[in-house]
Amino acid sequence: MDFNISIIVPVYNVESYLSDCLKSLQNQTYSNFEVIVVDDGSKDNSGIIAKEFCNKDKRFKYIKQENKGLGGARNTGLLNAKGEYIFFLDSDDKLTVNAVELMKNKIKNNNYDIILGRPVWCKNGEYLGTYIDHIFKDEDYLISSIQLKDVVIVTSQLIKKDLFFKNNIFFEEKVTSEDVEISLKLQNCSQKILCTNEIFYLRTEREDEENLSITQRFDCKIVKDRLNSSKRIIEIKVKDLYKENKKSRIIQNINYIRNGLIKENDLKKCQLIIEEMKKFLKNNKNNELFNKYFDAVFLLNFKSLCSLDDKEILQKIKNDNLINKIKRKVKISKL
Repeated sequence: MDFNISIIVPVYNVESYLSDCLKSLQNQTYSNFEVIVVDDGSKDNSGIIAKEFCNKDKRFKYIKQENKGLGGARNTGLLNAKGEYIFFLDSDDKLTVNAVELMKNKIKNNNYDIILGRPVWCKNGEYLGTYIDHIFKDEDYLISSIQLKDVVIVTSQLIKKDLFFKNNIFFEEKVTSEDVEISLKLQNCSQKILCTNEIFYLRTEREDEENLSITQRFDCKIVKDRLNSSKRIIEIKVKDLYKENKKSRIIQNINYIRNGLIKENDLKKCQLIIEEMKKFLKNNKNNELFNKYFDAVFLLNFKSLCSLDDKEILQKIKNDNLINKIKRKVKISKL
């Protein structure tokens, strides 16, 4: 059977969410698509649940591998996908019941590279909204990459598979926070991006504090990955047209860390994260552009980080008063 769309579901220790995720695919109003479930070395019952679905539905394919992280699982799905278009679905999230039909109708007789649908956060069955509402309009429209200044996660996009293979765009293994970087690369080599107000994707806000999603967690590894991702984004060569887009993505990435430190109440955790920041900046002290971005967001330069102790640094970060907000806005505008 020929499939227009391949849906890739990376799975790792999500036994509490996986059935709902896969049921949302099984119950789609349109049926001609494939699902590739990549079990990334789960240690709970996720593999058993996934295999049950795959044994009952011929559209579902189960692949088991040693743990390679979210990026590695997505790559495995890409290499096994038969569809012309790819859609990534995280295993704790769901699709709306007519999502695939809506996507299929959008690509029919249209040579879009990417279709961007509205992602919605959900909790207990209620819509909580999305953080990129302003880019959506009542009617579909073509959007350029330069208009996509906000972080657009790869899971909210239907992407032509050729974009990955022709441009050698793949995910790094065992690294978090790659969505910004990968989205930027994909959008920069796209000719036609359709933005639609249709809701395809329902993101789950987990309530289990011991099992938070990557986007809900804030720890040293995620901070390290965010910093490294920002550095790699700086190194991406883009046309002048996309420089503003690139700048915005780096700022948002670094701002994620600043906001996390402002909200975090665990002093020891904050100190560990600040030490991680110091280590990163020390290793990249000659990267003038990154240091400018960091200084603009944190209002702290490398010299300040070296001269102040962790508690003083944290106090400066948390002191997010009106004057500091104005300073930040001015510095960012001059980048």
